[in-house]
Amino acid sequence: MDNHLNALYILVCLKYAWGLEDVVGGNLSVAGFRSLGDTEGYGYLATTPEYAFPYCGTIKRWKVRVLDVGTLWLQVWRPQKVMNYRLIQETSVYITEVPTSSEQVISIATPEIIHFDFGDVIGWKYKKKELIPSRPSPSVAGGRGFWRMGGSNISGGQVNWGLGEFVYGRQYAVSAVISQNTPPFFVNDGRRVSAYSVAIDDATDLHRSVVIIQAKDADDNVTLRVSMETESFYFQFNETSKTIYTVNWLRTGYYSLTIQATDPCGQSVSAYVTITVVESNPTTTQEMFFGKPAIVWKVGLPLSLGLSVICLGGISLYSCVQRKRGRMFQTALDLY
Repeated sequence: MDNHLNALYILVCLKYAWGLEDVVGGNLSVAGFRSLGDTEGYGYLATTPEYAFPYCGTIKRWKVRVLDVGTLWLQVWRPQKVMNYRLIQETSVYITEVPTSSEQVISIATPEIIHFDFGDVIGWKYKKKELIPSRPSPSVAGGRGFWRMGGSNISGGQVNWGLGEFVYGRQYAVSAVISQNTPPFFVNDGRRVSAYSVAIDDATDLHRSVVIIQAKDADDNVTLRVSMETESFYFQFNETSKTIYTVNWLRTGYYSLTIQATDPCGQSVSAYVTITVVESNPTTTQEMFFGKPAIVWKVGLPLSLGLSVICLGGISLYSCVQRKRGRMFQTALDLY
């Protein structure tokens, strides 16, 4: 038994790592779906377990069988209290042609990304004619079934489905192909990163952009929320432009900030931003360099930065040699 559970756990982990898909809703691969002659213009809410979403994720596409042409709304509902459910998102599609075979399944793409959370359920409605067929099912009552009511009473927002009619002992030909949510990540120059590093001088103007943060998500970039978790006297973060910018005159030194990206499922990832502020007017000293007198410009505090500009034979700038230690000073000083 332990080996079986371990194998199942590994399979589940691999499945999510590979981004494989699941299906919730009716089993459309079986035969026997037909019209039960229900009144036209109904909306449906599924409370049977196979129509409930098992985790937080996104809908890739819908699959349905249809009986007639007309407008169909495929929906995601979230339980609130008792029989009150809130409409989260819906996909509307106009069925222009009925498949020649009653067993043919139609795949419906979602023009926008549809998110769902654990415990959300599938619903649907049609304006006039009954569009989704059903078949007999061994499902029993006791909350495991479908609520239906006139479509005119389902205008979005929160709906008390308990005011409708409860039906059971059937399965409807509608399902959703889904995938589990994946966490966001940060990028820089097209590569995934966990940290950013930048150097600026202490004369940088106020409200000047220091670094632009890029966060991405394989599921949905639009709904990502990126924020700065560190309070700073010198820097702030604009959540719209994803930019760290200066808000006070700077002092030389190191500054560490934490940026966090969070997706609609609550999964988050952090990146660390190191900002090094160097002196704009470096101090000079007279030293010996290779046995010759030299004027040395020492740039940056703390001194462990180790960046000096050494001018051989006096102060003629064209003969200066830059001596650098560390990778963050690619364009720190240019005296040539």
